[in-house]
Amino acid sequence: MPEDPLVDGVSFAAQIKGLEPLRRRDWVYVEEGGRYFLRTRSYALFDDGSFYSIERRFRPKLIPRGCESEEQKAARRQVQTWLADLQRRPPAHSLASP
Repeated sequence: MPEDPLVDGVSFAAQIKGLEPLRRRDWVYVEEGGRYFLRTRSYALFDDGSFYSIERRFRPKLIPRGCESEEQKAARRQVQTWLADLQRRPPAHSLASP
């Protein structure tokens, strides 16, 4: 784990303790080494704009622009919307001591 990790997440401690109902997200954001991607159950959009189908576990398939189905185009737009929303948020908090 990095020495000074940045954390921008949602605690699920109350859910583990049974104090709140389980909340599921439609997406996951991953950032490491200056690279990032946002993924859903079926698709992943990387920081370089590459878009993959990940429906087959461990066998992601690149979906080139212009070759997307209507469903894939809609999924790309949705993922891009979520990513843009994340990028408008204030910076995450550091776990390191000040």
